Order: sequence, then structure tokens, then C-alpha cells
Amino acid sequence: MLRSLSFSRRRSKSSRDPSARSTSKSDVTKGRDEDDAADDAPGPLQPLSSQVLKRNRGMGWSKRWLEVDDTLGILYIYRSELDRQRKTPAHLYLCSDMASIQPASCNAANHCFEIQLHAGSRAHFYSCSSDRDVHNWLVGLHARSKLGPNFGSRSLKCARIGEFGVTLANWEGQPIGVTISTIEEESVLAAAGLRVGDAIIAIDGQACLSHTHAMQILNDLVSGAASAYSARDAGDAESEFIVWSPLRS
Repeated sequence: MLRSLSFSRRRSKSSRDPSARSTSKSDVTKGRDEDDAADDAPGPLQPLSSQVLKRNRGMGWSKRWLEVDDTLGILYIYRSELDRQRKTPAHLYLCSDMASIQPASCNAANHCFEIQLHAGSRAHFYSCSSDRDVHNWLVGLHARSKLGPNFGSRSLKCARIGEFGVTLANWEGQPIGVTISTIEEESVLAAAGLRVGDAIIAIDGQACLSHTHAMQILNDLVSGAASAYSARDAGDAESEFIVWSPLRS
């Protein structure tokens, strides 16, 4: 740490005045502690984006592209580089919701780490090209998991039974997500705390790519027509929404 120093031939008043308070050892220690705290403060987040292998449920491995959106605090999972360029993720997860991020040992792959989204849930395993990449992902995701409220995004549970009672619009300036244009006061989304101007980014891990796509997801939730939802936890009467809310006075 560099410090600027100034010198003067004239003695200061404090050196002549015996009533002036002298610097104690505790003052010096306090100053050093404050300097150390400033030095240890986290720096700017480094971008996180790389190709990895993801372990499938059948124990095979598939190529994926991981990328973190540091505007919203979200991890996007793409099936290919082309999908990444088109901004059409297969899944996405809120960094602040990650319950566990740690190194992993995998028999069929090297340089692995795992992510557990919720306590007790199934872990997701990823294999990188080097230990350095694993380190970058572990450190980067840990840092972002602690900064959840700073991104403005959050997750909430919403009942699937009832009227959603919203009209949606594409989120201006964002490739993923839709904004709420109108919302009925008695709707299940209003009961969950959503308001006009809030953005819905994903529903049950599925990105909302347009207002028509989002409405189709909502309709599928109500009707149970989507096999992805019917086959998984059919008795679960709630869905998880990832939403973003603007600052309100």
C-alpha cells in the first residue's frame, strides 16, 4: 500500500503543546486493523463463463456452457455455445439460493465441483478442463451466493392452483424475462407478493424467453398439460419463481 508523505521544517503545534493527546499503541493497532480490513475487502467480481461437462442422471456426461449474469445474479446453463449466443438457456439458477458449492470427486472425470441448490436436494456435478477453472468457479459462485440481495433477484413459491391473473410484456433491454403489466389483486401471483413492474425471469428453472412463452408455462402449470411438471412432484402444489423487483421508495 502506497502512502503520500509530506515534510515541513516547521514543528507542528501538537509537538510543542504538552496538552496535545499523544498517539497510543491502541490507536496505532486500530489504524492497522482498519487498513487490513480495507485490504481484505472483496474486489470486483471476475466474469464466470466456460464450457464444462455435466453429469447426467444416467451417469453419462454431456457438454454444457455455464455463464453467470452479474446483473441479475443468475447462473445460466446452456446446451451449446450457439444457445449461449442466442440466450436460450436450458436451465437457470439463482446464485444466492445455492445451498452448497464444493469440490467433488468423480470416477469418470477430473477437475470436478458440485452444486446443491437446496439443502437435501440432488447435487449437480460439473467437470472443468483444469483445477484452475474449478477454483475460479468455486470462489466466484461462493462470492455471488453472499451477494444475493445486491442483485435485486429473488426466488419465491407460488401456488399452482388458482388464477395467475396477469398480463405480461417482454422485458425491455433483457434477452430473458418478462415484466408484469397488470395483475389482479386476488390472483395467486399477487398473493405471493408480485406487483406491476416486477419481472419474472424463470419458473421452476425454465427461463421465460418471451411473454407468450411465459404465459404458456403458466397455463401448463394450471392445466398440468406439460409432462415436465406432471412427471415431477405431481403432488407439489407450488412452483418456484425467480423474479426481479425494481427499487421502490
